Order: sequence, then structure tokens, then C-alpha cells
Amino acid sequence: MALSDISRVEIEKAIEECDRLGREAFLKAYGFRPARRYLLVHEGGQYDSKAIVGAAHGFLPGEGPLTPSTPGFSGGADHAARFLERLGFDVVAEQPSADGPDHDELIRRITHLKVNRSANHRALYKPIALLWAMGRAHRGEPRLLPWSETEAALKLLLQRHGLRGNARARTTRSHPSTATVSGSCATSPTR
Repeated sequence: MALSDISRVEIEKAIEECDRLGREAFLKAYGFRPARRYLLVHEGGQYDSKAIVGAAHGFLPGEGPLTPSTPGFSGGADHAARFLERLGFDVVAEQPSADGPDHDELIRRITHLKVNRSANHRALYKPIALLWAMGRAHRGEPRLLPWSETEAALKLLLQRHGLRGNARARTTRSHPSTATVSGSCATSPTR
């Protein structure tokens, strides 16, 4: 079934489940993070729009819930939020959190990112890992991943662009990119 098969009934069932479990347990049960921007407002409560739509899909006959990694399923103004509005729900845009660095500080940090050199070539593993992490964040994907998934996602990029000048280099848990990735987007299991 398609997202368009979800009705107000399934959305309200997901809201009821969220109320019963509590926000944190509900998000954890479905694998979602708190909404970064759009919240569904219903009967005085606020709900994470993408998580509610994902959970609602599981209330369709014979269907399971959508997860953050379901292809083509996205939050944001053009996706879950717009879908909820079409069903007649109120959706509000929250102001971005002030927890992180401001725009100018973030730009300064990126432009001053130290890039190591290997055999007289720039070793680009830090910028590649950073761009990959920023892409994941932009798509609303989970911040933390097992090392095996991180390695698989970055392997081709690092081989193609990040390990110049070192023909024998390969991605490993001890490769310097691990420190960059583990500090921002993935966790590397310890032995």
C-alpha cells in the first residue's frame, strides 16, 4: 500500500499509541528521532510528524510501519508535513535548535578543517566523511550507525577520493576516517 492509503483513522491510532507509550518510547519503538522542524498539533498535543505518519502506515491492513530508512519516505514541508495537512491536521514549524554552532561558526570550522597529506596528495577522508554525514543529517537519517554500515557507505568514496597516494590503504576501524566519522555520525565498535 502507498502512503496515500493512510487516512485520518490510522493517524489518530498512531497518535493514541504515542500518547500511551510516551514520546520517547514511541520514537524508540519505531526508530525515529525527535522532529527537527515539523510537529503535528492535535487536541493540544504536539507530535513528531514523520514518526506519526510512519507508525500510521503500520495500522493499514497487512502493512508494517515505515521507518526512517524506508526509501522515498521523508519528513519535511514537502512530505510528511504536507501529507498531514492534506488530511486536515495542523502542522507547525518549530524554530531550529540553538544547541549547535551558529551559521558563521559552522562555516569557519568547515573552511578551517585540517586535511592531511599522504604521498604529496591531500588525503580527503575528513571532508568526504563530513559531507557524507551532512547528507545523512539533511535526509533525517539516524546519526549513529554500526561501523559495518558506515564502512560500506564510505568505502567506495574513500577508495576513489580519500586515500590518494596509498595504493594499499583501505578503510578499517583504525583508519583516521574512523575518528572523524565516530565523532560526528557513526560509532566504531571497540574490540
